[in-house]
Order: sequence, then C-alpha cells, then structure tokens
Amino acid sequence: MSLSIPEIDNIEVMLNIGYNAASAHPLVARHMLKAKQKGAKIICVDPRFTETARISDIFLQIKGGTNMAVINGIANVIIAEDLIDHEFVEAHTTGFDEYKAVLLKYTPEYA
Repeated sequence: MSLSIPEIDNIEVMLNIGYNAASAHPLVARHMLKAKQKGAKIICVDPRFTETARISDIFLQIKGGTNMAVINGIANVIIAEDLIDHEFVEAHTTGFDEYKAVLLKYTPEYA
C-alpha cells in the first residue's frame, strides 16, 4: 500500500489489483467501506469475484497472470495522454525512456 490505513478514509479513488482486503485484511476493508460511504470509487482488478470485487464500483475480471499487462496498459495510457509528472520522473527515475519503449505495445486493446 502506498498510504497508511487511516488515510484510506479520505481517498477519492482506490485501484485494487489482486488483493481481497475483505479476507486478507479486514481492517483495510472497513476503511474502504468508510471511504465508499463518503463517495470514494473503488476499482477492483482480479481474476476472482471476491468480496472486495462485490463492493467495488468497477470490477475488471482478468485472466490469471495478466496483472502486469493491465498495469502496463494503464501506464501506456498515462504516457500517451501525457499525464506524467515530468518533474518527478526527471528527479526520481532512471531508464524512463527505455520503459516507455517497452510500453508501446501495451495499448488498451492489447492489454
């Protein structure tokens, strides 16, 4: 997770990939439900229809083992639509141009 559990209460959108909070971490699930009651949108990407998928606003059921294709597809769109924080990338990454080249084939249709 990229934030502390109490911070989940104030999220606007949660992208959940392959993680069933309801069974793996009930405390997180409670905070997700609290955020949802406050208007947060929950997106679940998973091969299984789990309790987390059930409470989600959007459920993308993928084939097992395709997580990285989905993530690369999302990254492809972020790059294609220039939604990149260029200053952050410049300051904190190396090899970004090589990464972009790998992502070229991961169009939404391909992913």
